[in-house]
Amino acid sequence: MKASNKGWGVGVRKSILKNKKQWMAPELDQFSLLYSHQDQVSRLPKEAEQLFFSDFCEFEAYQVGDHILSIQGHPEFTKVYARDRMVSRKSKLGEKLFYQARKSLLQETDQQTIGKWIVNFFSFT
Repeated sequence: MKASNKGWGVGVRKSILKNKKQWMAPELDQFSLLYSHQDQVSRLPKEAEQLFFSDFCEFEAYQVGDHILSIQGHPEFTKVYARDRMVSRKSKLGEKLFYQARKSLLQETDQQTIGKWIVNFFSFT
């Protein structure tokens, strides 16, 4: 992982399916999650398979075999927690990104579905 040259990824962001897996039930062609990161995976680990991507981060989600699942977003975050993280980093984010990210919190997320996927991944494998 390294700091992205695109800056901070914060707020609700969308990722697009590249490789569908049996454990991805219910199915989604894209998902929205809460994000709060500046670092991102810039190169897949050996034997990893890319699952999702976005225009912000090429490797939004990937898996290695049946034992590693990596998701760039944060399905464990609540919107209140994400907002509080933004507030604590406001000076690092800058005014424009801070307000765009806060506004994005009005969007729906797929965190419940992604949570099911995580359980499914470890149940199917």
